[in-house]
Amino acid sequence: MGKQDVVVPAEVIRKIQEDFELDKYELATFFGISLRSAITWLESGIKGQRGFNIAMIECLLALQWLAEKDPEHFMTFNQLKSLVQKLVREPSLVFLEFASYEEDLGPALATLKHPKLSSVFMAVIFILYLRIKGKPVRLREMPRIFQEEEDVIKLLMRSLGEDK
Repeated sequence: MGKQDVVVPAEVIRKIQEDFELDKYELATFFGISLRSAITWLESGIKGQRGFNIAMIECLLALQWLAEKDPEHFMTFNQLKSLVQKLVREPSLVFLEFASYEEDLGPALATLKHPKLSSVFMAVIFILYLRIKGKPVRLREMPRIFQEEEDVIKLLMRSLGEDK
């Protein structure tokens, strides 16, 4: 078996990781791959065609380009980054932000349950759809409390009355 050509260079994967501030575990979760595969991608890039990940990466880069080129008519890059982080770190927060639009979005809302790249695409589509309907969605920043696992554990302990 011959050596496969690199389809997505490691630099592109590292830039996505850096731009969206994702650690290796989050990167793996985001693309629905194993940690070992994420590390390989970061070191060597993506070789050969693997499922839909290459198309997903191109779509994510397109969203990033639109956010950076025309934030007024699309969304800012910080909004996109926050959306990505929330979907990876606490997908239920994004679902809750759209829950009040259940009448407009119906069963499509269920697509936000997954901490993967496809949920980012759906959330962006929902934001644009609701904006056209005159119902702008304001995504809040990722709460500081969910940014550090240690803080989450402390919150849980406090809520259980075990941290006095």
